[in-house]
Amino acid sequence: FIMVARRSAVFLACAAGSAAAFSVPPSMQLRGSRTDVAVDCSASPLGRRQMLGATLFGTGAILVNPQVASARKEVSDGGLPPGIAEYMGVVKAKKQWTQIGKRVAEGHAEMPAEEWTNIQGFLRKFYDTGKEMEEVSNAFSNDERKAVAEVAKGFKKAVKAIDKPAKEKDWEAFMTQHAQLLAYIEDFQDIRAGKKKEVKSSQNGVVDL
Repeated sequence: FIMVARRSAVFLACAAGSAAAFSVPPSMQLRGSRTDVAVDCSASPLGRRQMLGATLFGTGAILVNPQVASARKEVSDGGLPPGIAEYMGVVKAKKQWTQIGKRVAEGHAEMPAEEWTNIQGFLRKFYDTGKEMEEVSNAFSNDERKAVAEVAKGFKKAVKAIDKPAKEKDWEAFMTQHAQLLAYIEDFQDIRAGKKKEVKSSQNGVVDL
């Protein structure tokens, strides 16, 4: 009876087709692709930067699941290669910051005090975007890393400064400084894309504390 059962199980597995019987789990496929990226990125600073973009926008699996993007695990344990999670954090922060600016610009007259308080709370987390820029720049050339360090320093200073107009509900001053913070992020993205190594807007519009 045992031998018949085993033969039946083998027959059913074969009948189901090799694609279904031996399909690789999605998590294993994703982990494999990450390992390849980590190896390929060692070629040069430019290659690492290009591979960073290719990994983000060339594979749907990473972007589809934001929970995976936020996981800080080793690559061998299914985590993202160094720099990938940080860059995704910068992209997400830029999107959120743009939405906040739109809300303040268009709806400041109706914003309750609680909403301004929430913005102040967001700034605590937004500050870390400067650190993420620096983490991503580890894959850049020396000149580009220096430029990013300059951007990140100004960015963190500006985040601290904009807390004041948020606290005072001064929407006009807030929007002026909001635009400068957005410019810092765009400077960083331009450096990452290889468009420039010197920062033009990093010293403009930052309010002294």
